[in-house]
Amino acid sequence: PVLSRRFPRLSKYGTHVAVLLALGLLYIGSTGEATIEAGQTGGLTPFSQATMGPATPVDIEFLAEPPTPTPQQLQSMQYTETNRHETPPIPAGRATTGPVNLGPELVLPLPESAGASAAPPSPASAPNTHRQFVSEFYKGPTGYNSDVGEPSIDANNNVFFISHNWYAAVSTDYGNNWSYVNPFAIGNADGGFCCDQKVIYAPDHDMLIWLIQTIEDGVDNRYRLVVFRGLSDASTATYFYFDFFPSTLGFTGQWLDFPDVQVGNAYFYLHFNRFTTAGYAYAGSSFVRIPLASMADGGGFTFDFMNPTTASNRFTAGATDTMYWIGHVNTSTVRIYEAVEGGGGWSSTDVALQQSWSNPVACPGPGGVNPCSRIMGGWNGRPTAAFIGGLNRNEIVVQWNVAPMGAAPHNFVYNARFTLAAPHTALQWYAMWSSGAAITYPSAAPNDRGAAGGTFLAFFPTLHPVCYTWITDDITPSLISPALQIGATSTATEPSSGDYLETRGYGDVWVGACFSYSGGVQN
Repeated sequence: PVLSRRFPRLSKYGTHVAVLLALGLLYIGSTGEATIEAGQTGGLTPFSQATMGPATPVDIEFLAEPPTPTPQQLQSMQYTETNRHETPPIPAGRATTGPVNLGPELVLPLPESAGASAAPPSPASAPNTHRQFVSEFYKGPTGYNSDVGEPSIDANNNVFFISHNWYAAVSTDYGNNWSYVNPFAIGNADGGFCCDQKVIYAPDHDMLIWLIQTIEDGVDNRYRLVVFRGLSDASTATYFYFDFFPSTLGFTGQWLDFPDVQVGNAYFYLHFNRFTTAGYAYAGSSFVRIPLASMADGGGFTFDFMNPTTASNRFTAGATDTMYWIGHVNTSTVRIYEAVEGGGGWSSTDVALQQSWSNPVACPGPGGVNPCSRIMGGWNGRPTAAFIGGLNRNEIVVQWNVAPMGAAPHNFVYNARFTLAAPHTALQWYAMWSSGAAITYPSAAPNDRGAAGGTFLAFFPTLHPVCYTWITDDITPSLISPALQIGATSTATEPSSGDYLETRGYGDVWVGACFSYSGGVQN
């Protein structure tokens, strides 16, 4: 039987959707022996330390309608989105030879707006079926949305919190109704609010953490970490925030971008890239871990940090007493960092991939546009999802976008698998690929049963970006249960899409966010 629940749907142009999936225990790919040697694990390196806090109390106003940006705010956000800042291209590694084993092609049902829909499952296929429940989140006024949605979401029981580039909302009835919160007001600092947001729930402390990014003002910017204490009862919850600057870690003339967050048993984890305020050149990346108990208290505290040598690293969803974060050394090697909670240091391991890859390329979209433009150049290949997988939760799985290879004629999702135990031996990799569409921007997380679920966007030559949900578990061990989709209704030609989606484990199911397009350009 399929467990199912609500999962909000979000569309960045208009109708945003979140969807919740369900099934059993996770198994991904085959469990054959590794065919290459992994790199050696480095020694333990001590963390650096810094201080932050105490927190500042804040009033949260819940609105019946989404806030409308002022013309000045809209201009600032549009400038931020179009002013390119990129990490350096990932260097080419060793080239692998021989046949490319992608695994089975994904069957993508077309959206109803394209004149087709997935047939209802037959009794024979019922064990491999998953269900999605869609909750309409928000269709913004013309000109006040973006084609780069970057949704984030998490939930606790009946309370859901969802964000995307320009808006955020909370539901206390499983996504049936939404009240909006105003990131423009709460993030009114530096050059103003825009655009990245992240949300994550820490269940042991009944605490939701909402990261809001501000615009750099020529000096720096900040991450405003808004803490909701007592989220299980929003009517009695308390709210405060901590401000995190580049100077918190001792950096000047820099600003922060592309955040990733996770929680373990005892820590809140934050990773980001840094860029110079003069010229927007890439300056490095940083890892931060903060005791959850200290954040919950709202006082001042000391926290650990380090500065990885790889950019755009991604945390592993489902990690508990050891956190792993992963980045690319080159197109044939990844670096897996790890730190035991409560320990004073970190280590890293370089692991050779079984199959080298190339940076994503242009892909056709309606009207001749290239919706893959944001996964090319300096945004190429960065991991967009990582999680603890395997039947016994004994694997690390990392996902990113790559160029066509083998039988895949379009960009697809590379899924790398490694043993959880050092030296993190590479296991059989697999692909999420389609002969009819580019598959991009994967999100993924394990649920409480260990099954993996997530979302991705598919770019068809004649269709607007389409959101799909996926799962894999002990019932569907090969890779994926039949994908479900949320189609677009826009008739405009959108020149780009991205930059990330979000899925979180939610009991025996998942809550995840992605988007489809409805209306005109940037609507």
